Amino acid sequence: GTQTIVLSPGTYRLTLAGAGENSAATGDLDITGSVTIAGTGAAATTIDAGQLDRVLHVQNSANVSLPGITITRGQLTGAVVEGAGVFNEGGTLTISDSVLTVNSAIGPASRGGAIYSDAFATTTVKTSTLSNNTAAFGGAINADGSAFIESSAVLNNTATVYGGGAYLGAAARITNSTFDGNQAVNSVGGAVNVGAGPLYIEQSTLTNNSAGSFGGGVYNANGNVYLQNSIIASNTATG
Repeated sequence: GTQTIVLSPGTYRLTLAGAGENSAATGDLDITGSVTIAGTGAAATTIDAGQLDRVLHVQNSANVSLPGITITRGQLTGAVVEGAGVFNEGGTLTISDSVLTVNSAIGPASRGGAIYSDAFATTTVKTSTLSNNTAAFGGAINADGSAFIESSAVLNNTATVYGGGAYLGAAARITNSTFDGNQAVNSVGGAVNVGAGPLYIEQSTLTNNSAGSFGGGVYNANGNVYLQNSIIASNTATG
């Protein structure tokens, strides 16, 4: 059944080195059942991976909620690595009132500095901040499954290839959110790269984002994009 873990204020550090292990013996925290991990607020409760591995790995179609927590210093290095903060592998993930910051997926095909969500997963981020995360694809978030970003801030994230703020490979919706200061250094989609769609952007602001090639704000590679009551301004692209 669904479990609830309540974390008291403090910093919880991961200290057992050994990335790539999926039974919670070393490295990241592996989640195989439905659980809520609740902090006492992002300013008070932190899980710090210390650059040993990613922070959390959601498996087995688990239903996972992460309210009121900071997730930081997840780091993965390799040719293809996924989700330095959180890897949602086929689960249903809801992140709320939280901060995901300074997580790094390093490698030529790395995906999702803060969050990677595979094609069988659904990820919702609401009333949260994703900042200063890095990856090749999707500096903050790479979602190959359904994704919803609500009332959140995606700030100062970096992709070396596609989607400084987000790379979206399936149906997605961005509502009441701000993408600011994100960059796709060498390619396209400073704020958002749409690999597939549809993408709905509603009551949102995309500003001061940049791309090394095309689409400083939004690069639509292969999908339909719908804009409503939104601002896309002061973005730059050098291609």
